[in-house]
Amino acid sequence: MWGLYSQRITHEYHSILIIFVKKLKPLIINFPKFGTKLKNIPTILIVAVNKLIWIRKKVLVKMKAPQFVQLSLIVAGESDAIEWLKDRLRKQTQKYQDIMPEFRKATQSLRKGDTLPELQDILNENFIQDAQGKWRTPNPNEAKDREALRTKVLLKEFNTYVTAISQAKAKKLKEVRVEALRAGFKNSWEQKDFNTIVKLGDLIPQNILLEDEQLLMYYDIAKDRV
Repeated sequence: MWGLYSQRITHEYHSILIIFVKKLKPLIINFPKFGTKLKNIPTILIVAVNKLIWIRKKVLVKMKAPQFVQLSLIVAGESDAIEWLKDRLRKQTQKYQDIMPEFRKATQSLRKGDTLPELQDILNENFIQDAQGKWRTPNPNEAKDREALRTKVLLKEFNTYVTAISQAKAKKLKEVRVEALRAGFKNSWEQKDFNTIVKLGDLIPQNILLEDEQLLMYYDIAKDRV
């Protein structure tokens, strides 16, 4: 896989980027050891390298896991958790207590700085509970209602981040809900509020920004417009 990426990188950058991959360190533009050499690397390559690093970390987690959990069952973030639940509940409706044990196993490899909501909250925001207390995937009409509810919740949480960074002497946020950032960046973009995207992007964990294609795209374009 590295060969596919390395074909798109000049020889000068190749030797530097391979160090990050081997050491499993996310690529940071202002990494002190390499000075300004990394600043001209295209965003798409930064995303590709960081995604490759994340995949390698997941493989290592799988190899070290006590019961060798299948890689496909390892959840890296909230969007993965939702897909994991959809796959499970499409096959069979289940109660919370039937889901929780396997869900706990699958969510042992979350990205640093990325907070995952409680299972109950994820179920409430994305799925439907029947009269027997079992959860199932929503039909198309129900899915629209769930999406509207979830977006409202995500934007509410995003606004707490905006409030936090608006304080005097605002500090970097140590943990964030990535899905809230995605929804908030999208909404800010539609409102042409590029300053909020850039300011918040500068104060969230850098690995979160650089490893997420959506966040990095909004951030990079917004920087050119402020």
